[in-house]
Amino acid sequence: MKLHLLLLLFAWVPMTLCAQRTQRTQRTPVDYVNTRVGTAHSEVPSSTVYGRGTEVLGQTLPAVLEPNGQTLWTPQTRATERKCIAPYYHEDSLFMGIRASHWIVGGCMQDYGSATIAMSMDTPSVATRFSHQDEITTPYYYKVTLPDEHLTTELTAWSHSAQLRYVFSATGTACLRIVVNSDRQEGSVVYDEATRTVRCENPVRRLYQGRGQRAGFSGWLYVELPELLNLQPLSELPDTTQPSQELCLTFSVHAGDTVLLRAATSFTSSEAARRNLWSEQYRLTFDHHVRQLRDTWNRRLSVVQAESPDTLALRKFYTALYHTAFLPRVMSDSDRANYYTDFSMWDTYRALHPLLTLLHPTLNGRMMQSLVRFAERGGWLPTFPCWDSYTSGMIGDHCTAALCDAWVKGIRSFDIDRAYHFMRQNAFQSPRRAADYKDGKGRRALQSYLRYGYIPLEDDVADAYHPAEQTSRTLEYAYDDFCLAQVSRLLGHKKDADKLTQRSHNWQHVFDPRTGYVNGRHADGRFADPVSPFELQPFITEGAPCHYTFYVPHEVEALMSAMGGKQRFLEKLDTLFNGVTSPPLREGAGGGYYWHGNEPCHQIPYLYALAGRLDRTQAVVRRLMAEEYHDTPGGLSGNDDAGQMSAWYVFSALGFYPVCPGTPYYVLGIPAFPRVTLQLESHRDFTILRDTPDGAPCTAVYLNGQRLDAPLISHDDIMQGGTLRFAAE
Repeated sequence: MKLHLLLLLFAWVPMTLCAQRTQRTQRTPVDYVNTRVGTAHSEVPSSTVYGRGTEVLGQTLPAVLEPNGQTLWTPQTRATERKCIAPYYHEDSLFMGIRASHWIVGGCMQDYGSATIAMSMDTPSVATRFSHQDEITTPYYYKVTLPDEHLTTELTAWSHSAQLRYVFSATGTACLRIVVNSDRQEGSVVYDEATRTVRCENPVRRLYQGRGQRAGFSGWLYVELPELLNLQPLSELPDTTQPSQELCLTFSVHAGDTVLLRAATSFTSSEAARRNLWSEQYRLTFDHHVRQLRDTWNRRLSVVQAESPDTLALRKFYTALYHTAFLPRVMSDSDRANYYTDFSMWDTYRALHPLLTLLHPTLNGRMMQSLVRFAERGGWLPTFPCWDSYTSGMIGDHCTAALCDAWVKGIRSFDIDRAYHFMRQNAFQSPRRAADYKDGKGRRALQSYLRYGYIPLEDDVADAYHPAEQTSRTLEYAYDDFCLAQVSRLLGHKKDADKLTQRSHNWQHVFDPRTGYVNGRHADGRFADPVSPFELQPFITEGAPCHYTFYVPHEVEALMSAMGGKQRFLEKLDTLFNGVTSPPLREGAGGGYYWHGNEPCHQIPYLYALAGRLDRTQAVVRRLMAEEYHDTPGGLSGNDDAGQMSAWYVFSALGFYPVCPGTPYYVLGIPAFPRVTLQLESHRDFTILRDTPDGAPCTAVYLNGQRLDAPLISHDDIMQGGTLRFAAE
C-alpha cells in the first residue's frame, strides 16, 4: 500500500508541475496590463514641446478597482487632495498606506472625499520606505513589503469595498492609522469600541466654478476590525470616541500573524457604506475576492481579442484599455440604480465615450442617462461635471456632443426628449440669474457667440476657470452646434436644425485668410495682428493656432477649401508633423509642432486620409503609437485625462478613429495587430485583419470582401458583425 501511494505521489508531481507551467504560459488580457504606466514624469521627448509643469505627468494610478467602480483603492505616496497632485508617483520612495481615492485619474484636478488606511510597527508611521522591487501591482491585487515595518500589505477590492490583508514578520505592537485627507482639517474619524468599527467622514469641496464651496455630500469610509484583536487607542492621541481627522489603534502581534480588514465607501452615509460592504463582500475570503476581481477584469478586457506575437504591443494595448475603465465612476450605492459622475468631458467626448458606445453601449447609455438626471436636478445640462457638481472646468459644451454621438449611433436607453430639452437650452439660452451662471450653469460667453458668430477678444469670458480662449471656444461651440443639429433633424425639429447648422459654420469667422490659420478677432470684425501660429496664445486653449486650425472635424472639406485646396491642406499637415523651428520651441524638442500630449490634436493624424492620403495617416499613426506610448511609468506624453489619451491608442490599434463624434463614421488608419476581434454586446463578432507586415502600408481595405471606396467605416457596419481587412494595394 505504501509503495502504491508513493508511486501515485511521484505520478502526481510531474502532472502538477506541467499544469502549473501551462497555466503560467496561458496569459489572459489582464496579465498584459502594466498599472505603473503614467505614474511618472513623461519620458517622451515631444512632451516638452508645448507641455509645462503637470502637463508632462501621466497622472494615472496603480489602482485596484472594479471597472468604473466608485472607489480607486491605491497605494499612497502623497498625503493631500490638492489640485494636480495624484495620490501616487513612481518617483517617490515613501509609502503612506492604502487610500480610498476618488482622484479624477489622469488629469490636473483633485481627489475628494478620500481616506487612508496604514499599518506600521511599534509607532504610528506617517510614511515608511519601500521599493518598487517589493511591489506587485495589478488591476485586481496589490502587494508591498515594508522592511522597516516588518510587514506585508495586500489589497483587493470591488466597486465600493476592499479587503486589506497584513502579514507580520516580527513580534511586537502594531499600529493601525486611519486618516481623512482633508487639507482643510475637516471631517472626522471615530472608533466605536462596541461594534469594533471605524467610521470616517470627509466633506467634499468644489473646484473651478464654486471653488471652495461645499459640494453637498461627503466621502464616507467604514472599516470593520477583527474581533480577535486586543485594540487599544494610542494614549497621546485625542479621545477616539470624539471626532478627529486621525485615529491610531494599537494591538499585539506575533511573527507570522495575519490581520484582515474590511472597508467600504459611500457618498451617502456611513450606514450606506456598511451596507455596501456586506452587499459586495458577504462571506468572501480575500483569495476568492482576488479571483473574482481578476475574472471581472478579464471579462472587461476580453471584449477585444488582440492576437500578436509582439508581447510589447499587447502590453501597451491592454494597459490602455485598462485606463479607459476608470471614469466616469459610479456615485450611487450598491443597492441603487447606477448613477455616474466625474465626466472629464472636454477630453473624453473625443474617443473615450465613443469607445464605450462601441464596446459597452449599455454602460454608456447609463452614463448618458446620468447626465440627464444631473440636468433634471440642477436645471441645466453640465459642461464638465465632476464631484457631482457644475464646474465649467474647461471650454465647449461637450456633454451635448457625447449625448448626440450616443443617440446617432443607436443607443436608446436614455431619455432623449429630456436630453434634447437641456441640450437646446444650453445652445440658445443663458441662465437668468447671475448666481446660476457664476455657479457654472450654461455655456460661457454664449451671448457674444450668438451676437457676433464668434467670441471677440473684447469678451474676456469672466466667470470661467479658463478665461479668454475666445477662438477655441468659437471653434468648439460650432462643432457642438453641428452635433445638436444632427439630433434635431433626427427628432424632427427642423427649425432648430437649420439654425444650428448655420451656426456650425462659425469656425469660418475666426479663420484668418492672411495666414491660413485661426486667429483672435475683435468685435469690430478686425483680426488680431498676425502672431506665430506655432506659439501658445491666450485666445487658444492649451495649444497653439496651428493645432486649433484643424479643429473643424465636421467640415473638413470646407476647411481644405478655406486653406486653398487639398494640396495646401496637406502641406500644412506636413508642416505640423514635420516642420522644424529654429531655434526649437522648447529645449530638447525635435521636429514638428504636433502635440499629442493634449487633446485638441488627437483627430489631426486622420485628416490625411480624408484628404486622400491614407498612407500618410498610417505612417503618422504608427509613429505616434511607437513614440508617444511606452511600457514604462513615464510612458505617456501627457495627462491621460480620464482615459482619453489611452482611448486614442485603443482606437488607433484597432485601425480606425472617431474623427467627428456626432456622426456614425470612423476614419480608417492601420491596425496594430495581424488580427483583432471585437466581441460585441449584440453577440456578433467584428474581426479586423492586417495582411501586411509591420511598417508596410495597407491602402486597400475590404469590408466583408468588398473594397471600400472611401477611408470610412460606419458604426452600423461594425455592429452588424463581419470582417474588415487591410491589405497592400
